[in-house]
Amino acid sequence: MLREGLDAIKTILILPLEIAINRLLILRETTSGYDFAIFAPRFRRLLGWTAVLWALITLPPYLPGLIAPSEDADSIATIATAIVVVVLLLRLAILFPAIAVDAPGASLNHVLADTKARSWLILKSFFIVLLPVLAGLLAVGLISELDDLPNWWSAARIAFDSPLELLATVLAAATASRLYGWIGHQVKGVPI
Repeated sequence: MLREGLDAIKTILILPLEIAINRLLILRETTSGYDFAIFAPRFRRLLGWTAVLWALITLPPYLPGLIAPSEDADSIATIATAIVVVVLLLRLAILFPAIAVDAPGASLNHVLADTKARSWLILKSFFIVLLPVLAGLLAVGLISELDDLPNWWSAARIAFDSPLELLATVLAAATASRLYGWIGHQVKGVPI
């Protein structure tokens, strides 16, 4: 659980970067610094939704073991929970850019309405953009499973993982921004 807590802190610390990426790609607004404005309404809303997102990603693997009476039921519950979480994450994909640009109507109801029947588009968009990063993370993870790795490998793994995770965050924010613009244009007819 310590790793999950550290991941939550890292996610919170990178929020201003995500806000800047969204505002740059959607509003063409540039920033000259790392503005960690924790009392700004935009930041607080994103922080709240980030906590929800963190809980959706982090907590479900722990839940089936608590409620499933057998190993088979636990496996089925884990798969079902994973599917529900992925569907929810896909539907929430454009909420973060909407909040970051202070869009009127940036709410759960509007996002769910706007992403209705677009889950496959959103999934394919994120998959195509993040595939190289996921392949890199998978390769590093598979190598880590090998026996008799040298002592320096744990430091090397961190050196590979951290930049790949940052790249994944930037790519995900950019993809969400572009999806927000495209879906907004399709639904509302507003060119972005």
